[in-house]
Amino acid sequence: MIPEILYKPKENDKKLPNTLMFILKGCPSNKLLPKLTNTVAISAGSACHSGSVKPSQVLVAMGIGSEEASCAYRISTGRHTTIKDIHIAMKEFISKAKDTLRKSNA
Repeated sequence: MIPEILYKPKENDKKLPNTLMFILKGCPSNKLLPKLTNTVAISAGSACHSGSVKPSQVLVAMGIGSEEASCAYRISTGRHTTIKDIHIAMKEFISKAKDTLRKSNA
């Protein structure tokens, strides 16, 4: 089972139409992202945070706590991304997230 997913930013906030940032509670990005490196192009936290293992200071400044920020993910689509690509990425992400959550709760 996938735990609570928090959608960030809020519905009325300004955002890019091709980018989604969300928090997967209890699933730290430093545990999940290494499992996705060859299959899904996804990052932790904010764009200016990529490559770091610490929670994004941008997210913390936005009022997101350090624990939630460490479970934040950012995924975006490009001009050539297809619906099939999105389905494949979702299936892989969900599978690896469930595995990560199962192991961290064991």
